[in-house]
Amino acid sequence: MTQVNFNDKNANNNTLTTGDVNSLKRAINDNEGLITDGSVSGYFDSSNNFRYDMHFIPASNANYDIGSAEYKVRHLFLSDNSMWLGDDSKMDASSGIFQSKTRDKTKLPNYITNVIGGNEDDALIFAGKASVQELTLNDLEQYAKSLNNDVTLSDIYPPEDSINYTAQDYESIFKQQDKQLLGPSDIQGEALINQGSIEPLQITAPFGDRIVIDNNGATPQLKIAFINLPKIQNFTFQTSLYVTNIDVQNLPTNWSIEVLVQDEGDPTPLLPQVANSKIENMRNSVNIIDLRLMYYSNTWILFLENILNFSSHNITLSGS
Repeated sequence: MTQVNFNDKNANNNTLTTGDVNSLKRAINDNEGLITDGSVSGYFDSSNNFRYDMHFIPASNANYDIGSAEYKVRHLFLSDNSMWLGDDSKMDASSGIFQSKTRDKTKLPNYITNVIGGNEDDALIFAGKASVQELTLNDLEQYAKSLNNDVTLSDIYPPEDSINYTAQDYESIFKQQDKQLLGPSDIQGEALINQGSIEPLQITAPFGDRIVIDNNGATPQLKIAFINLPKIQNFTFQTSLYVTNIDVQNLPTNWSIEVLVQDEGDPTPLLPQVANSKIENMRNSVNIIDLRLMYYSNTWILFLENILNFSSHNITLSGS
């Protein structure tokens, strides 16, 4: 195998000489061009693809590109682990659904505090920062390595199939739309079925602005629980419920809708404070119910009213 000697650098400008460059080219071409320092290697295979078993890390932060405005990379193939944009935003598909997540900068990640025994005071001292909000991804990674040198960023913010994953590490999570909860520009998916059970239908964020529910015949009550709503002051949420298949001939007059909300920190779904609930003139075909929720003064406020319906048969119900 060709050996490359870099000891004959030009003394004036410390650059490789022509002889060095030619030797390097010969080394790359010989034996599929193995280049190694004993722990990592990179080489050109017989199809001229460069293969490596190392990380590509630039010499300085945010100064170098992959491709350019004129010469773009054609395809980028990534695993389902993650891709970070800047210091706060992570994109991944570890759950099988594409998601974008914004990390919660008000506290240390669960892995640091509950797995490797870190705490905020020590992290701030280690990084020389005044508040947790100032800690960068690098600060978190280096502090975690001071507790366990084998820790990586993937351990600190693990994929969803990891035992150490928790959604509480993130301020917000936006998931690819579920086919049952599509928005107005998409084709509507399958309907949710009201089974009439004690447990409510659970609908997990993010929510579409229209949700189709099959009332399943004479089921006397519809119970819905919206899961993972954020407890943020003045947060509002609105959707339209398209309720179908109500048997108006056999339906009791006390048919009602019960709406619950559940934050990730709540052990069970809770009833919001009802500001308005007007459900009347329900029909046997299609009923559109306007549902609005607002988090105000540390509680959820519910506004509920049926606004449109369609059928040749009519029934009037008391307010729920």
